[in-house]
Formats: sequence, structure tokens, C-alpha cells
Amino acid sequence: MTSEIGTMSIVKVEDRENARKELSSHVGPVIVVPLYGAYDDAVQCFESILRTTPADVPVLIVEDCSGDVRVIEVLEKLTHVNDRKIVILMHPVNTGFIGSCNDAFYIAHRNDVIVVNSDVVVTSGWFEGLCRAAQSSNLVATVTSLTNYGTAVSVPLRNISSPQLPGSLTPEIAAEKIRDLSLKLYPTLPTAIGHCMYIRRVAINVVGDFDTVFGKGYSEEVDFSQRAVRAGFKHICADDVFVYHRGGGSFGNEMSETQLKNDFIVRSRYPWYEHWVDRTINDWYSPLSVALKRASIALVGLTVAIDGRCLGPILTGTQQNVLETVKTLCSNDAIGLVNLYVAGGLPDYADSELHSLSKLKIVNANEVPIDARMKSDIAYRPYQVSSSSDIEWLRARGHWMVINQLDVIAFNNASYFPSYKEWLEYRRLTSLSLNCADGVTYISEHAQREVHAEGLSDPHKVEKVVYCGTDFVPIDGAVAPQQLSKVKVPFIVVLGASYHHKNRGLALQAFAEMRRRGWVGKLVLVGPTPPTGNSLGTEALEFLTDPSLREDVIQIGSIAENEKAWLLRNSCLLLYPTTVEGFGLVPFEASAYGLPTLSSRQGSLDEVLPRDIPTISDFLPQQIADQALAIINDPKLGEKIVTSIRSQSAQFNWNDTGNRLVDVFMEVIARPPVRTVGILGEDRRVVTSMAITNDAVLKEPDFRMPKQPGKFVSSGQKLPLLKTIISKDGSRRQAFLRRVINKMR
Repeated sequence: MTSEIGTMSIVKVEDRENARKELSSHVGPVIVVPLYGAYDDAVQCFESILRTTPADVPVLIVEDCSGDVRVIEVLEKLTHVNDRKIVILMHPVNTGFIGSCNDAFYIAHRNDVIVVNSDVVVTSGWFEGLCRAAQSSNLVATVTSLTNYGTAVSVPLRNISSPQLPGSLTPEIAAEKIRDLSLKLYPTLPTAIGHCMYIRRVAINVVGDFDTVFGKGYSEEVDFSQRAVRAGFKHICADDVFVYHRGGGSFGNEMSETQLKNDFIVRSRYPWYEHWVDRTINDWYSPLSVALKRASIALVGLTVAIDGRCLGPILTGTQQNVLETVKTLCSNDAIGLVNLYVAGGLPDYADSELHSLSKLKIVNANEVPIDARMKSDIAYRPYQVSSSSDIEWLRARGHWMVINQLDVIAFNNASYFPSYKEWLEYRRLTSLSLNCADGVTYISEHAQREVHAEGLSDPHKVEKVVYCGTDFVPIDGAVAPQQLSKVKVPFIVVLGASYHHKNRGLALQAFAEMRRRGWVGKLVLVGPTPPTGNSLGTEALEFLTDPSLREDVIQIGSIAENEKAWLLRNSCLLLYPTTVEGFGLVPFEASAYGLPTLSSRQGSLDEVLPRDIPTISDFLPQQIADQALAIINDPKLGEKIVTSIRSQSAQFNWNDTGNRLVDVFMEVIARPPVRTVGILGEDRRVVTSMAITNDAVLKEPDFRMPKQPGKFVSSGQKLPLLKTIISKDGSRRQAFLRRVINKMR
């Protein structure tokens, strides 16, 4: 019977031959929908197909004698659809999913078929996406779409099928987001997955139809897929196609005796299959993992674990950098969640800055995600690692690891270590961390160049210069350090730990020259003293040469932020004669308080400081004294320096830092995580971040061949009333019995 309604041709037939004739002139894929009841689901399915699929693509519906033909009646009444051929095969008896598909394979004749479950809602571009994937290689047998409810191709939670989409997403919006972020990797799958699968005719021709030994349905697509694999074909995922699957709408999802029997058949025929599936679903280093992660990120945003274990009781530049990183990431639209790992709770100074961030979760540093699915997408350490355990710590909390390499100052300076052995260990660690990381950020181009010069960078590594923000906000409540509470004369401040490269000894020489020329004031040296490689001996030599110098020099160790604010507000000059810097935040921070800086241009400073300000070039005390006195005696020159540095700092803001970081993260997740776990050190010693044994690497999962269903299970199939009395479907008793039986099996 043929029904011509509007511009749509609906043909209802009761045998395969007539259905085949109706589609004999078509060239190209045929959409197949096996139909058995589920009216509400089917209506949504057909509406989505008719709305999103080109009009010249026919739809073959196999109505499997369900007794509910309401959806067919709905289709017959439509008057506003495109010109499309719809063929409906009405089964006189129920043959199940396998019988419906095999009839469809026959009817489609020379054409490929796309099997769509009736509880699936397809989305814009789905048909074209599946076709592109199918044409990506002549070895493709099947193509499976991503979905919310599809075992190994489920998103956003990997390997977890969910009937719900996250948030307020609709299937169309979800599909668009996934398509925009997809790399079209078309990763390999062990099997086609039946919610929405494209099957190429050549595969059907080579390996045949679905095997009817599987009854009405379950595991038939696995058997077909393994036969295709054995013949040399492969199965892929169209990672740019997402369809919504309600799950269980047509065939249910409860474990049954038939499923147990069919699983046994598959395992008996293909002993490799379950091992393959286990490897696939648990392999986080594969193209499939990348595809699924990107789809998940498209739906729920990027999750980032920040190593904030440095957030202790004292706020220094490192801690402030971590806080600003957290804040800028939480404000970025691409980020879904930031997990900040802290040791011993969040300090008050951090809590006051972070408490209002809705995307932030504070996590105990000792807490480890219970499984791989609970990891963050990215584990990011905003500062360099200090031990190999840091690398393993990061690996345990993120699928990908990104490290911020600030500089190679210590890498190149043996004097900063108690022994050559400890320096060598540090060099090994630096090389190990850069090799193990999936991505590396640098605080300046200078830092990146130095890493490259040392041969530490893999040319294929994802890396990017991510300048830190210099948009400092002056703090209120400044307090004078106790040592300066009674100072009444102008003073010059030198900020920084007393490492040799900070050149505090040169600052003392320049200050001594200024005193000889009659300048009356103090020099304040502020910063912690490292246990090895400090310049206290060099400084003491200046005091030994001129004992009166000590009277006008004030040495202060570590100070609080409010004390530093007071220093920067009340000094007349910041002197910064450093030899090397990874970035050089101090001049920018000083300018925020209106304090002019006399700095060198060494290291990254030549890259980040403005070109129109006076700077130290020859590192001669006389020259530095000339420049310092000129700035102190000319307020307009001081104002010009402050204004110029403030203007320059506009290009280094935390919003840009966040965007650059996200760019790195997105580039990192475009490839599988690195598998590097060790390196060959400079002394030809293998250095690793973890203890690996052959057993841990090579041990196979323990799969045992299950026995066929026993008499107890079989009796339930033969006597359904008895089964209902003993263990009703969906009951807790049934679930308990299944757990016990499966454990025994």
C-alpha cells in the first residue's frame, strides 16, 4: 500500500521483496529504524531524522509486529515534511532486533545502512558526519556516534551511560559544542555500538548478516564486528557526531538469561574480545581517550587541578602567583571546575581572595581521585617541581600534566647547592619533569630560549610563553617593618633573596659611592637568606672594607605583604641590579605603589621592561650611583619611570594569562598524554618519577571464561511465573541473586 501525503511518499509493505523494489533506484546510505513500540521515543526519533537529514535520504522502518502502530499513523498524517521516501516493512510476526536488521540489510541491497534505535534523537549534521567518517578509510566496517548513553562512547562521563544531559543542554546544543571542539580523530573501537551505527555494505558482503544464533537481540553487533575485524576491517567512532540516547527505550537494559548466553557465545568465539574491551575503556593514553575527553570538555568545561601545596602561612610571590592563577582560571568561560589542592587547609590570606569563586573546589592535598574518571583533565603546577614525587603527585590528579618552568637559574648554577651530587639531582629532576610533562609554560621568551639552549625541550612538546600578570592592586593597611619604624631619612630598597645573581654586594658598592658624594640616607636589603649560595660573604666584605657603611645599611629577612607595601610606598628608589631573571615582577609591583625603579635589563627584563627608562648596563658602582642620584633628585624623571612601567604592565594582565593558559591546556588535550616515565640522565643513570616493575607493566587482566547458564538460571527462562515469584525484575532480591551468581560464576 502506498500513501502519498503532501510531498512525502510513505510506502507500507509486508514483504522484503516489495520493500527492496521501492529502494532499488536509491544510491547512498539508507537510514534504518527498527521499531517495536516505545511510541513517545519513536515520535521524537522520527521528528529529529526528518528535521536534520537531507531530503533525498530514504528512511526504512521495520515495524516488528509490536501491536502499537500509532507512530506509523502519525507519519501518515504529516503534510509539511520534505520530499522523502519512507518505506515501512510491517512484520507479520515478531523477529526481534536481529531479524529486523537482517531484513533491512537485504532491502538496502547495494547500499550502506545507518541503524538508528527508536529511542535516539539525532542532531544537525549527524548524517553528514557519519558519512565523512565512513569514507575516511576503505577499511572501515562500522561507524558509531558519540552519545550520552552508549557504554564506551558515552560522554561526558567516560564508560558511564546516563539518560540525562548535563545542565540545561539540549541534544542540539550538546552536538554543536562537541562538533566545534572535535578533532575528527575517528578513533578505533573494538566493536560497533548499536544505538546509532553506520554499517558499510562491503563489510556486510564479506562477513554476512547478524547471526541469528543470538536470538532476538544482544551481542549480535559484537559478533558481526569481530567477524569484520578478523576479515581485516576496523570499527571507528565519529567523534564529531553526538546523538541523544534515552537508553532502554526499546529493548531494556536489565541483565537477562539471553544476555548471559549470548555473552558466553561471544567469549567462546572471540577470546580476545573482552581483553580488548578492557584495554580500550581503561586506556587513557589513546586517541579514543582524547576524543572522549574533548567531547566531555565541550559539554561541561575543562577541569583543572592546581598544585597549591605551597600555600603556607606566609604570602610571597609564589603564593600570590598561585592565587592569581586560580582566580583567572575560575573567571574563564572554558573552565568548568578548578580543584585547588592545599596542604593543611586554606590560609586566611588565600581564603579572603578565593571564597567567592563559584567554580572553585578546595581539596586536601593528600586526597587522591578514587579512579581515573574522577581525575581533573589537567594537573597544573604554576611553579617548578622540587622532587620526583611532585611529578607522580600531579599524574595522580590529572590526565594531562602541565608545568610552569620559571627559569633555569638553579639548573645552571652549582653554587646554589650543597654538593655537586645535589646539583646533578636537580638537573636530572628538571629534565625529567620537562620530559614527563604534556605541556610546558614559560614565564618569558627568555626562559623558553634558555631551556631550548640547554637541550631540555622536546621539539614536539606543547609549550607556550605565558606571562604572569603585573596588574597589582596596592593593598591597604601597610605596616612599617620594626627595623624601619624609627628611620627618618630617605632610603633605597633592594628586594630579593640574597642569591649571588641578585647582586646585593654591587648595590652596597653603589650605595657607598652615593655616600661618598654626600647623599644622606639608608639602604634597606630585604629578602630571605638561602642556606647555600647566598651573598652574605660578599656583603660582609663591603662592611669589612668600610665599617661605617653598616650604620646606614639595614638588613631585613622575609617580610609580610603589608610590610612590603609600606616599603614600596615610603622608599625613594627601588634598586634592582640583578644579573638574571625569569620575568622580573619587582619593578612592576613597585610602580603600582608609585615607586621608581633602577633595574638592570638582564635575562627577561630586557624583554618586559619599557625601552625609554634608564637602566643598569655596565654594572659599575659609579654608573649606578650617577643614575640613582639622578632619579632621586629629579621627581619628574621618577614619575616618568613609574608611568612608563605602568603603561608597559598593561600588556601583562591576568586575564590574558588565563586565556594563554587555556590555549595551552586545549592544545595539550589534542593529543594523548605522554607515556614518558623516566629519562637517561647526564651520568647515564636512568631517572624515573615512579617505581615500575615488570609485573605492573605486563600483568594481564584476569578474565575467566564463564560457564554457560546453569539449571537455576535456565529454569527461570522456561518458567517465567516461577522466576517472577523468586526474583521479580528490578527487585532488590533479583539484584542480590545476580551478584551472588556472578561471583560464583
